[in-house]
Amino acid sequence: MHRSVLQNKGYMKFSNSNVIEVISMEELERALQNNHWAIKTYDFKDPYGDVLKYLVEFPGVTLDDLDRLSNGKPIEYMEGGRIPYTAVVDPHTEKLMEGIKGERNGKQLIEAIKPHLQTLRTKHGPGVSRKLWNQVRAAEPKCDVLLAQGELNKAVKLYTGLRAQATEEPEAIRPRLAALKSAIATELTARLDKAGKTKKDAAKKREVKRLAGLARRLGDKEVEKRAAALLTDSNK
Repeated sequence: MHRSVLQNKGYMKFSNSNVIEVISMEELERALQNNHWAIKTYDFKDPYGDVLKYLVEFPGVTLDDLDRLSNGKPIEYMEGGRIPYTAVVDPHTEKLMEGIKGERNGKQLIEAIKPHLQTLRTKHGPGVSRKLWNQVRAAEPKCDVLLAQGELNKAVKLYTGLRAQATEEPEAIRPRLAALKSAIATELTARLDKAGKTKKDAAKKREVKRLAGLARRLGDKEVEKRAAALLTDSNK
């Protein structure tokens, strides 16, 4: 079923916009003991520079990920102990919508999912586009790296670009965008505090003005007020 579904081009295209797969496997410990070909890994360097070992059969998934999934929540949806088993789950409530026993090909699984997809859209709306979701997820470590490198301007540009795309700010996106904004605001505040201790008034004023501009672009009123207060102080 792995090859007939997860490696099926038609299903992959459908899944990319409509489905999030959560995989659970049997006999993982046995596979590890026997050094089974299915647990072969490859090295991948993440945005922080750390090397992760992803499974060749399931790119983006580590052995630890698979172990947690195979001994966690997904098991609760199993019925009858028959493998393969596919559970269609409401992501909002985590309640089972349909259980499918036995193998299905990509086309069959798409047809089984479509009615549930329509039910969820009717009840909860269209949801977040996968493209935007992936962009926000990729932006989180990138923002951390930019801030660590002192690239405040680029970090603010990254955030404002995402904010412009999420004009209606779907509920699932809001906390992630808020976290990005908060991280940048914290660094801006630290920079303002540092600038406030600068003895050379001309240099202090230039830096505070620069940071104030970034705060306006970020849309953080508290940081803007902090910058305005420092500018007033430097003009005395």
